[in-house]
Amino acid sequence: MSHHRLEGKRAVITGGTTGLGLAAAERYLAEGAQVLISGRSAENVDVAVGRLGERATGVSADSTSMAGLEQLFEAARDRLGQVDILLVNAGSLADAKKRKPLMNGVAHNPYQVVDRTEAYAVRNELLPILRHFIETEKVV
Repeated sequence: MSHHRLEGKRAVITGGTTGLGLAAAERYLAEGAQVLISGRSAENVDVAVGRLGERATGVSADSTSMAGLEQLFEAARDRLGQVDILLVNAGSLADAKKRKPLMNGVAHNPYQVVDRTEAYAVRNELLPILRHFIETEKVV
């Protein structure tokens, strides 16, 4: 099995500065990919990119806002051109103490805000540059 299965591939990872997102970025790089990570904190993005090395780049972008996602999309287009791999991984518990009760006692989940915002924006903005989708008419 090749150790560089992702050679020449370009990946975007939201929430790529810590945890699973950072681990995925490390793995993709080890397998030959070029990686763009995003995170809310510019400092965390800089630290993660420094750890990841020269084939990694990053952008400070808040995935809970369309303005933040536009920053991510612009960076992906400018720095990668096409995107072969998209890992939508951003999530935040920063607002956990501010959760507002909804109907039937269900609490507001800040992950839902991120997931819905990202899912909508990704569908509208990143799919046009997802090379695999364009070439095969499917997303894996």
